[in-house]
Amino acid sequence: MLKFVGVILLSSVAMYIGSQIHVPIPGLPVPLTLQTLFCILLPLVFGKPFASIGIGLFLVFGALGLPVFAGNSGGYEYFTGNSGGYLMGFLVASLLTWKVKSDKRLLRLAYVFLEFVILQLVILFGGALWISFGVPNWEILIGPFILPLLIKALLGTALLELTKSALFRKHSVQQL
Repeated sequence: MLKFVGVILLSSVAMYIGSQIHVPIPGLPVPLTLQTLFCILLPLVFGKPFASIGIGLFLVFGALGLPVFAGNSGGYEYFTGNSGGYLMGFLVASLLTWKVKSDKRLLRLAYVFLEFVILQLVILFGGALWISFGVPNWEILIGPFILPLLIKALLGTALLELTKSALFRKHSVQQL
């Protein structure tokens, strides 16, 4: 039980840390953050139910006004404003993660990379759809995020492989 509570709290803290690492993008109402990386990586490392609960808890903290979002901000207006689609996309993406099983390491890494890309696109399109009512050009909403999305997918794939390898050696946990 204590392990599950730890995973939930660690997931919330990781999402907070990911929100504080943000880069404003000129002309866009939302910054680039590492939250998309963590909301996919955490369920893959720790298991979907408890990591997703932690991500949901992070969102609840933010909705209640705790300063957990980018720039130490918070409040329910983030869910009704430009960030709303992205925030809800974090939880959706965490619930859509899947375990990739393959004996071939290169194939497994390619599948994990593809999973990171697909799930980040879910978040990106959810967020873009949410704010597209005020911005007529989807290229403006999607384009600036594509290269960072691919970089985060590579980083997430590497982090997952390193984490799983370390856990496998230390605790004999089944690898991906």
